[in-house]
Amino acid sequence: MSLPSSRPKSAREAFGQSFGGGRFTGLTTRQDPNQPQRPRTRLPLKLIVGIVSAGLLVSAALHFVPAMRAGLHDGTRGAWVATTKTCHKSACIWDGKFVTPGGHVVVTSAQYAGAMPAGVHAGTSVPALFTGSSALVFPATGSDLWIELMFALLISILGLYWASHKWVANYIREHRNTVQIPGI
Repeated sequence: MSLPSSRPKSAREAFGQSFGGGRFTGLTTRQDPNQPQRPRTRLPLKLIVGIVSAGLLVSAALHFVPAMRAGLHDGTRGAWVATTKTCHKSACIWDGKFVTPGGHVVVTSAQYAGAMPAGVHAGTSVPALFTGSSALVFPATGSDLWIELMFALLISILGLYWASHKWVANYIREHRNTVQIPGI
């Protein structure tokens, strides 16, 4: 029979785990004991950053040219007329149509990319500028949205680079000498 120790053991010591050990430190079970142990990651962070960056790049690129044209006051002048209001939780989005001064409807479903005036209701008319390439209608005074989209493009390119530069470099390194040029 063994004598009890003079000092009480912690729960980790009593169950044979040292500090920092356990199921939350990234330990994995190995099939082959000769293989080196790799810590298990819970989230593939580079994959998530790459996917989000690609989505941001596409979204920002689609709206960059129309926003740039609006910043230069280039486009068709007219009015955006509010038609329907869609609310999700606490955010509401107005959909409307863009009408030229002659009364011709150019876009039947467009969103206004500016500050909405107070008291907007169906039928409210706001002076607007349609740049021709997207379903966005900008304020008639122009827009600085292109600056925000420029930052979004820069961040998305940096995110894509961070998420994929090692993979691309390895791919190029592996396939560098396998290209066969006919006739040489």
